[in-house]
Amino acid sequence: MWSFLLLKTPKEFQEVKFQMFCLKAKNKADYSAVIEIKAKGTQKVVEDAMKQIENKAYVQELVSEGYTRILKVSLAVDGKDIEAMVEKG
Repeated sequence: MWSFLLLKTPKEFQEVKFQMFCLKAKNKADYSAVIEIKAKGTQKVVEDAMKQIENKAYVQELVSEGYTRILKVSLAVDGKDIEAMVEKG
């Protein structure tokens, strides 16, 4: 089971160009996730979003809190089209 904080309402989300959030597992041995969402769904954008997760050290924050199984997820959304990339971190 994951717990997370929704940072934007659905209406607000439609107006932002990007969003990042973490899903933290209640049990630190279960998978948690760092998710980066970008507007304009292209393969390059989804690759750039994954690089941003790595460059901003979002995963390191979870590791420092004792989480050991972390998924890195980047999504590029353009209307109904979605590009995605997932890596274990």
